[in-house]
This record gives sequence, C-alpha cells and structure tokens, in this order.
Amino acid sequence: MLSNRSEVKKFCATDIGAVSRVGIEAVRNCIWPVDGHVYDMIYTSVLDSFIDYVSTADERSADLCMSDTAFFDYLVQTAHYNLLKNIATKRGLSLVTSESSLTLISPEWLEVGVYYDKIFQVQPHVRELQKIYRNFKYNRHRIAACFRCIGIPSNSRWIFGATTLNWLEGKFLEDSKQVHVFRDWNDTYWMPSRSLKSTAYREECQRLKHRVADPLMESIRDRLVNVDLSLDWESIAQAFGDRLSTLSIIYDRVLAAKHAPLEIIATAENDPRRKIFLVALQRMGIKVTGFLHGDPIYGVYKQPYTIAMTMGHIKTYITPSATSADLHNYHYGNGFGDRFNTKFVGYQTDYYSRVSMTSGTYSGKTPNSLEKVMIVGFPMNTIRYYDDHSLFFYHKLLLEISLISALRKIGCFVIYRAHPDRLNHIVKLISPMVDNMSVDSFSKELSMVDTLIFSHPTTSTFGESLLTNKNMILLENRSCSSWDSLGRHYIEKRCHFVDVLEDDYGQPGVNIDQLATALRTNDGAPRKSENTEFVDYYWRDMEPTPLEVS
Repeated sequence: MLSNRSEVKKFCATDIGAVSRVGIEAVRNCIWPVDGHVYDMIYTSVLDSFIDYVSTADERSADLCMSDTAFFDYLVQTAHYNLLKNIATKRGLSLVTSESSLTLISPEWLEVGVYYDKIFQVQPHVRELQKIYRNFKYNRHRIAACFRCIGIPSNSRWIFGATTLNWLEGKFLEDSKQVHVFRDWNDTYWMPSRSLKSTAYREECQRLKHRVADPLMESIRDRLVNVDLSLDWESIAQAFGDRLSTLSIIYDRVLAAKHAPLEIIATAENDPRRKIFLVALQRMGIKVTGFLHGDPIYGVYKQPYTIAMTMGHIKTYITPSATSADLHNYHYGNGFGDRFNTKFVGYQTDYYSRVSMTSGTYSGKTPNSLEKVMIVGFPMNTIRYYDDHSLFFYHKLLLEISLISALRKIGCFVIYRAHPDRLNHIVKLISPMVDNMSVDSFSKELSMVDTLIFSHPTTSTFGESLLTNKNMILLENRSCSSWDSLGRHYIEKRCHFVDVLEDDYGQPGVNIDQLATALRTNDGAPRKSENTEFVDYYWRDMEPTPLEVS
C-alpha cells in the first residue's frame, strides 16, 4: 500500500477543465467519490436491462432501441454523475465543474428528447454538394466511375458514413474492384421532415413511451434501487419516447422504400445519426458490412459491453487478421443473445509490414539506453468506460502524475504524448512536469524515444507499439483488467507489466521497483523488445477466412 494522505480536500473537480482551473496540487488528495464497483453496478444494471428488453421485444421495438444505444450510454454517464452529486451533498463536498460535465450533473431531458429532431435538419442543396464531393473522393482511382456516381441510381453499392476511410476500409474497397456510391444520413431520401410532426406523430411518441420507454426505465430503476440516485425517471422515459418517435419515421420510410442499395460498406457506423438507417436496411435484407478500427489487438483485451453497444447493430464486421476475427467470434459473437449475433471475418492485410516500414521496427537497432521515455496519455473526457472502471480521466490523471514523479526519481527524460481530447487542458496541466510534450505523429515520435509507457491497452498506439522494437511498459490495475488468456501470455513476453497500487484513500500510484526493473537494459538476457511471439501469433502466417466480395 502507498502511504496515507495527510489531508482530504472538501471539494471535487468533476472534469479536466475543472482540474485545470483549480490546479493539479488541489486534486492530489481528493478522492473520486464514486467507487469503481458501484459504477460497475450502474452500467451493468442499465445495459443488462437494455439487452434483456431488446432480446425479447418485437422486431420494430428492438430495432428502434438498437438504433439509439447512444441514449443508454448517456444515461449511464448521467447516473454516474448524479450519484457523484448526491454523495458530495452528503459529505459536504463542493463540486468544481466546467461545461463538459455540467450536462451530466444537470441534464436537460427535454433537450435530450429532441436530439434527433435537431440533427436531422440539413438543407437539400447542401446534401447534393456533399454527395458529389464524396463520390469523387472515394472513386477517384476510377475516373469514369466518378462521373457515373453523380447520377447513379439508388440501387447501387453504397459507402455509408464518414468522409475519411481508415486503412482497412481502403484496402477492402480497392480489392473489391467495384464502384461504391457515397451516401450518408444527410443525403438520403428517408430524412424526416417537420410536416410529419403531426397529431399522429405526437400520438406515436406516447405509444412508444408507454410500450417501450416506460417498461425499460422501470426495469433499470428497479435494478438500481440500492444506488443513491435522484434521477427524474418520468422525464427520462419521455425523452427516450420522443427520440424513438423521430427514429420511427426514418425506420418506416426506409422499410417502405421502392429502391434500396445492393449492399453497404458502413464507416463510422457507431455514429447515432447513422444507426437507424443501417438497422432498417438490414431489416430489409440488405447486406451491411462494418470494419474494426482503432485498437489493432481486438479481442485480446476483453470488452463485451463496449462491443455490444458499439457493434451489436451490424451483422458482419471485417477484422484485420484471422486471429482477431477468431477472438471476436469467441468472446463476442453471440455473447448477449440472438439480437447481438455479429459475425467477425478476418481479411488478409499488409498491416504488419505497413507499420514496420513507417515506424522503424525490427529492422532497427535495439536501443542500449531506455532512459528517454514517452508516456502515452489517456483521453481526459468525462466518459467512464465500460468493462474496466479504471478507464476514467480522474483515475488516469492521478496515475499519470504519480508515474511522472516516479520516472523523475529514476532519472528518466520524460515525454508526454497527450491525447487530442481536451488537449489544451492537458498541455496546461502536464507540461510543467515533463521535459517535452509530444504533438507530432506517433510514428515520427517513435524514433525519438527508447521506452513507451501506457496506462491502458485500449488505444491503437498500444497495438502498433507491439510491432516495434521499443521497450514497452503497461501499468495494470489487476482488480479490473480482463484479458484473453492466450493473448496476454504472448503480450507478457513482449511488454513489461507494472502493478498499479492504491493508497488507503484509493488514489493510484505505481510500483517504483517494478518500474525501475522494466527500464533496465539487462544486457545479459534476451530483451522483451526483441520478442516477436505476439506478432507471430496475431499477424504472421495467417490464413484469412475467405470472404466473398460482391
């Protein structure tokens, strides 16, 4: 255990902006009032109620709910901050806030209810211009196709989603040899209009509130009866009913459409503006394919609730290796019942060689000194993530501060790579403590450092770093981490695990002895940075699952 703190402050900063206002020193001794295990109870109660309802509801009700998982994500975070507020009141704590947490501490449920009414308002001529631009952008390697895309009929192959493709999506489309027409939520013919918000629409609001929202909120409230919440459940149910009524208009218009795409490649498919279209099109029998993105060690660090809420609405996902597909199918394929029955398919890629070439990996010389260290920072937003309650800004900020202090004692040159989320606040808080702040691309920065330290494995840079010859350290809170056993076995051969310790107040710190050992060159023994067993297991010599590309 770490030593006791001598003083506990009588206030709590509720987001990184508030911490920036009061300063790091003011929060060092402040305990986050909501215990991690209580947060586990909150999100499992909310999400299990949602999953149970979707698994037994009629198709239309289930589809509408699956299209608005964003509402339940928001409800979890709101409940978390509502409990924080109630605990603070009982303990006499003042809450120091900024704009990013105020919407969770004092939610405006009327505004939440009209969310889709507001975002689904785009001028038609803007949609057309966007459509033309995107079709040229995505088919520019086939010039003749670009001109055909301008007037191409709706019953074609679509790319549905964001304007930027990730490397896996780009390779898949290039290999397909097909013309894909760009569409997004704001340039389809199925958008709701104000003229539809009639008496019949208002009646539909109440029907959906009575049939869907009320029983769902009652189930959640019953599961949370032992948690000290003061949420306005009637307003919450009404907000959800209002949102579903707007989504129902789009859903019904899609199902009634005379023309539909042949198939869809979905990009940025977790965006709440796109889900209703994708769910409805799949209900029509249209093939929709999504792509994994971000963290490339999918399935090794298990996140079942996260996968269910972000990917459960798509029936087929492409993964960048056969092993990642096998892991996803094993851990998540049907983890929450038939309505969340997603199939993951491995697709042969050049990911390993591409990263190796851009980051100077095994072909490069293993460093003799490990003293130039880069900390890969956590995204300091207000989301407390599912499946691992330590994935939260407050815990990670204090952990990273403790890590910086330990590295200073050891004598390292410390570089901090800030996550772009809340970047300005992080630069203000962290830059006085470190030798340098990293703002360049990750691949460029790799050549400048000897050791990479991560406070979490759920970032794409962690998986990318496994392909390099850099010394790697992962800070691990064993009480809430969840690994695939074989995947962890191989990662432990490549990466040093350093235990996160907690003092009597629950404040995190690092085991400095383990940290110092992980930073030694240890010339007389094989180095973990030279071990390629995880790469051999996850990337090399794979036999990709055959995939029909229409």
